[in-house]
Amino acid sequence: MNKVFIFLCLIMFSPTFGQENYSNQSTSFCGGRWEIFMSELGAKVSFKFDKYTGNIYQMVRAEDKSLTWQPMKKEESIKDIQKPDIINYQLFSSGLGIKYTFILNTNTGLVWQLVHDDNEVLSFQIMN
Repeated sequence: MNKVFIFLCLIMFSPTFGQENYSNQSTSFCGGRWEIFMSELGAKVSFKFDKYTGNIYQMVRAEDKSLTWQPMKKEESIKDIQKPDIINYQLFSSGLGIKYTFILNTNTGLVWQLVHDDNEVLSFQIMN
């Protein structure tokens, strides 16, 4: 009986029990200044991310139909502290939806959320 109870608890508390197959993604804290980040939610959520400065670029189609990186707006804050020559930021995206895409300053805990305006232009806004 005790083994059955433990087995049932393991199944019930497993991360996939009772959930859809949503996958979360985040950039790495190991090596490398730059990462390309592509969400499974769509190509619109494809970014080139500088983990040192927090600068972020969205993959867009240029007028000549080629792909290019367009700088994205990220709201400024005096709490945005960067240490030189190290990873200061992490990018995270939940498989639940585009609005659950965040940039985290790993030094201060400051968080930006991906938002869009009325014209569907994406930017990162500080989360309170």
